[in-house]
Amino acid sequence: MNIAVVIASTRRPTELARWAEHIRNQTLAPSRVIFAIARPEDLPPDFNVPGIEVIQAPLGLPAQRNAALNLLDDTTDLVAFYDDDFVPAAFSLEAMARLFSDHPDVVAASGHVVLDGIGSAGISYEVASSLVASLKPVAPEAVALVPIDGTYGCNMAFRFNAIGRERFDERLPLYGWLEDVDFSNRVGRNGAVVRTNAFMGVHQGVKLGRGPGRQFGYSQIANPLHLRGKQSIRADHAYQLMARNILMNHLRMFWPEPWIDRRGRAWGNWVALWHKLRGRLSPERVLEL
Repeated sequence: MNIAVVIASTRRPTELARWAEHIRNQTLAPSRVIFAIARPEDLPPDFNVPGIEVIQAPLGLPAQRNAALNLLDDTTDLVAFYDDDFVPAAFSLEAMARLFSDHPDVVAASGHVVLDGIGSAGISYEVASSLVASLKPVAPEAVALVPIDGTYGCNMAFRFNAIGRERFDERLPLYGWLEDVDFSNRVGRNGAVVRTNAFMGVHQGVKLGRGPGRQFGYSQIANPLHLRGKQSIRADHAYQLMARNILMNHLRMFWPEPWIDRRGRAWGNWVALWHKLRGRLSPERVLEL
């Protein structure tokens, strides 16, 4: 299968540069590799790696991913989206190709995240690389397929012909929280969306480039309600996400984790709720905070 690898990145030139090595290590070479950046400084100085296409797009994860999608044509079989701070197993693309070949009903898949630093201070590149180097391919008969309500954006793949005209929602600006769930659920109208152990890796959870807490707190309310309006997320899922985030932000406000701005997130939650009461809520208004 022809697999296009897309990585959208902002303000993380060190993490992005490591993807040249990640690609070289793959047991199956991708047909295309596209780095979608927002500014020239998102790349390391003098970055020029043969086989890696670099495009510049408007700032925002959905817009950057869409710019890369718009470059692809029908010679592409699969599109793999990775976060810049994800370290994939060397067999990931080969296992991905086998999975989609063996299961023609699957249109989207989340790979296994062996260790995720998003809920902690993060995982160093050295630890992530060491762990990934120890991973072994999963035998075909041991591959698991679990139906899920939306893929996880750090390590996900899509059948290109199932995407059609669907694109990531650019009304979800900046980090675009829940853009992965929204996109995969819309693509999932054409087939199965699953979580699998066929391909895998480690998500470092680098905190640089994620934006202020108040912006993320606003998106924690605005984005689920926006997606609920589009009916691309279940009502119970949307309200559980909002309730859990509001509760955690306020419970941890006075004893916050060092890597999370809980007060900023709580403030963003309240601004979003106030905007909702006044009929002014929209995901784009996070740009005003």
